[in-house]
Amino acid sequence: MKWNKIGRLAVISFFSLIFLGRSGEAAEAAAPISLEQCVDMALQQNLTVQMAQDDADKAQASVKSAKGATGLTINAANTDYWKKTTSSTHPNNTPSAPFSLVTNQLTMSLPLYNGGKMEKSVDAAVLAYANAQENQKISEAQIKYQTTVDYYKVLQYKNLLAADKRSVDDYTLHLQNLQGSFAAGLASRLQLLQTKVSLANAEDSMLKDQASYTNALVALKNMIGMDKISPLEVQANDAYVAETAGFDDCLQAALQNRPEQVVVENAVKIAEDNLGIAYSGKRPSLTLNGTDGLQGSSFVNSDKNYFSVYFTLSYNLFDSGVTQGQIEGAKADLAKAKKAQKQQEDTIYADVNQYYWGMKEAEKRIEASKVAVGQADEVGKIAKVSFSAGLETNQDILDAEVALMTAQNNYAQALYDYNTNKAGLAMAMGVAARPAADKAAVKS
Repeated sequence: MKWNKIGRLAVISFFSLIFLGRSGEAAEAAAPISLEQCVDMALQQNLTVQMAQDDADKAQASVKSAKGATGLTINAANTDYWKKTTSSTHPNNTPSAPFSLVTNQLTMSLPLYNGGKMEKSVDAAVLAYANAQENQKISEAQIKYQTTVDYYKVLQYKNLLAADKRSVDDYTLHLQNLQGSFAAGLASRLQLLQTKVSLANAEDSMLKDQASYTNALVALKNMIGMDKISPLEVQANDAYVAETAGFDDCLQAALQNRPEQVVVENAVKIAEDNLGIAYSGKRPSLTLNGTDGLQGSSFVNSDKNYFSVYFTLSYNLFDSGVTQGQIEGAKADLAKAKKAQKQQEDTIYADVNQYYWGMKEAEKRIEASKVAVGQADEVGKIAKVSFSAGLETNQDILDAEVALMTAQNNYAQALYDYNTNKAGLAMAMGVAARPAADKAAVKS
C-alpha cells in the first residue's frame, strides 16, 4: 500500500474518531449543553457582570448617604483642659494653683434649607442608582450576545465538519472505484490525478475546519467558565424562526426598552440636578442647632449644666468666583449629556438597522441555500449513476461534489449569520434573546 494512501486513511480515521466520538471518551462525555445553559453559566461566572452588581450596591449605599445628609446629626465630645503656671524666681511672682476644666457635650444639627442642595443631591443619587442597575442589564445583555455568538460558531464549524467528512468519504469512494477502473484500463491517469487533488483539497478543508472548531470550543468554554480539558458538546440546532416584526416596530421597541437609552436620559436629569446643586451656592442656608453639656473640674465632678438652641442663617456673599465656576461647569455637563442622549438615539438606530437587515438577508440565504443543498445532492447522485453508465465525465463528478460542498458551506454560514444577527437585534432592542429552540421553529 502506498504511503500517501496510508496517510490519507489515517487522516480520515483520525477525524472520524473525533467527530463520531471515541469509545472511552464518548462514554464519559456530558450530555449536550443547550444555549440557555451556556448563557446561565456565563452570567453566573462573568466578572464584568459581578462588578456591575458591585457598582449597583455602591450606588444604593450612596442613596442612603444622600438621604442621611438631610436628617438630624448628633455628636458627642469630651474636652479636658488642664493648666499650670510655672514658678518664677522673681520675688513678686506667686505661682497660681493648677486649673482644670472638663466639658462633656452633645451637639445637634438639623439642616432646614440650603437652596435645594439636599433634595437635588438625593434625586441625583437615586438616578445614579437606577443607572447602575441599567448598566448591569447592559453587561448581562452583552454577555448573552457574545455567548450566543460563540455557541453558534461552534455549531457552524460542527456542521462544516460534517460536510467535510461527507466530501472526504465521497472522494475516497470515487477514487477507489476509479483505481479499479484504471487497473482494468477503463479510466485514465488524468482522472486519477484529478480525483486525488480533489480529495487532498477536501482533507485540507477538514483540517482547517477542525482547528476552527477546536478554537470555537475553547472560546465558548472561556465564556461560560468551563474547564479547558473537559469535553463539551453543544446541542445540534438548525432551527430558525422567521422574524415577523417590522423594522419600525423593532426601532420603537429599542428606543423604549434599550438600557443605554434609559442611562442617557437619566444622565440628563442628573446633570440638571447637579446644576441645581451648583446654584444652591448662591442661595441662603438655614440650620437648627442645639447644644447640651456639662462642665466641671473633672469628669466625675462635671455638674454645671448648660443647654442652648439656636438657628444659623448663612449666605455666601463672596467666594472669588468658586460658585460661579461650579455653575458654568454644571451647565457644560448638562449640554454634554443632552448631546450624548441624541448620539445614543443615532446609535440605537444604527444597531437596529444593522442587525435587522442582516437577519433578513441571512433568512433569504437560508431558504436559497437549503434548496441548493437538496439540488446539489441530487445532481451528485445523478452524476454518479451517469458516470457509471459512461454518460458523464469524471470532472462532472468532481464539479458536482464541489457544488454540494459549496451549498452546504453557504447553508451553515447563513444559519450562523441569521442566529447571531437575531441575537444582536434582541440586544439592540433591549429584550432578552431567546434561542430558536424555545419557539415554534421552521426546520431545515
